[in-house]
Amino acid sequence: MSSSFTLTDSIEIAAPPARVWEVLTDFSRTQRWAGGSPVRLLTPPPPGAGSRFHESVKRGWFWANFDLECTAWEIERAFAWKARSFGVWGEHRWELRPAPGGTLVLDSERFWGPLPLLLFARLIFPLFGVKGIRHRLLVSLKRASTPPQPADGGRQSSD
Repeated sequence: MSSSFTLTDSIEIAAPPARVWEVLTDFSRTQRWAGGSPVRLLTPPPPGAGSRFHESVKRGWFWANFDLECTAWEIERAFAWKARSFGVWGEHRWELRPAPGGTLVLDSERFWGPLPLLLFARLIFPLFGVKGIRHRLLVSLKRASTPPQPADGGRQSSD
């Protein structure tokens, strides 16, 4: 018997979708803002639906290696990739929506597979802090996508 569950999160970023997309999909620089190692494109560029990637990420106290397949690629709007690990499939999807003052980033991760494995995954995810890791990733994307603010907060001196 197969089942599924989804984790979701979102963040508003004070940058246009084009800038957020540029940071999110510059895989050679992902480790600068997301940690881990660079995401490597394994198929000929440019990336798109059907492209394959390799990613190494720290999940709690261990490193996980994923061979990823891009399942969606809509420039400046959305991309997703899926991978299988320990008998469970997962698809991570990012959606970028224009919002007042910038971009709303919707982040979702859907997992599916045999029910016993999914139940086990739901039990261990809190132990590895998966929800917090995912949210910190969004906060890091926000920092990397937003221009630095002046030390005075952009206020003009009245001298």
